[in-house]
Amino acid sequence: MSVYKIVPAINGELDIDYKDLIHAIDNGDGTYIVHLEDTAVPRPSWKDVTQDQWDQATKGISDPLTLAIKQKQAELQFDSDQACATFVSSAIGSPHTYLADEKSLAYLQGEYTFVTGPHYDGSPVNYYTVESGFVNHTANQIVQVFLDGRAWINQQKGIKLATKLKQLNACTTVDQVNSIVWNDTTPPNAPTGLQGTAGTGQVTLTWTENSEIDVQIGGGYNIYEGSTKVNASPVTGTSYTVTGLTSGTSYTFTITAVDSDGNESAHSASVTVTAN
Repeated sequence: MSVYKIVPAINGELDIDYKDLIHAIDNGDGTYIVHLEDTAVPRPSWKDVTQDQWDQATKGISDPLTLAIKQKQAELQFDSDQACATFVSSAIGSPHTYLADEKSLAYLQGEYTFVTGPHYDGSPVNYYTVESGFVNHTANQIVQVFLDGRAWINQQKGIKLATKLKQLNACTTVDQVNSIVWNDTTPPNAPTGLQGTAGTGQVTLTWTENSEIDVQIGGGYNIYEGSTKVNASPVTGTSYTVTGLTSGTSYTFTITAVDSDGNESAHSASVTVTAN
């Protein structure tokens, strides 16, 4: 049998083992009514709640969309606590990139070692991961590495979580709510409706906005002339003017959609325009 408890959030984190979590409802007072697997080990901070109280809490939200949003808010909060990231520290005198996660950064005691390894995408960049036994780091350097990592992760978690919650608040359907996850690996749909208008030494492109919430909020579009991306960062609107073109020359453009997790769609249908 599963269990139902009222659990406090301590420093933004629920006092639970997250693997036991099934659902949660934010009470709005720093506590959550949580539905847990029966494998959950009770903790002193937990208060009892019956299934009837759980049912009443969820029945009190008659709108399925509102209920889905409240449950997703809790889910995103939990997932943010498990965030993993790389960060740069100059603790040993020159910048090095470290792989850090909450578990590694939670403990400063003991000995650790930093070992190099390939970047997750296979590129030849050395990353550093925390393992047993520290090498070539003084005690002060060890502390500084962890402080840098903690500061970086807290900043990035805050930015990412704020974006995800903003997306969530913009949802108008339960399906949209369910599409928002902490680590999204699904690329958006390719944009449609690309058109180009010639100008003097330039071309203005317009297209139809993607329907995905994570493209509309925190994402954008990349513009390609042939195989070359022409924008430095994702375009957040539905138009873009490519300048510096040669009059009388034809150019072929496509665009892609990028979501807030950096997933990029396939290319749109192309449009060819001759600059005036």
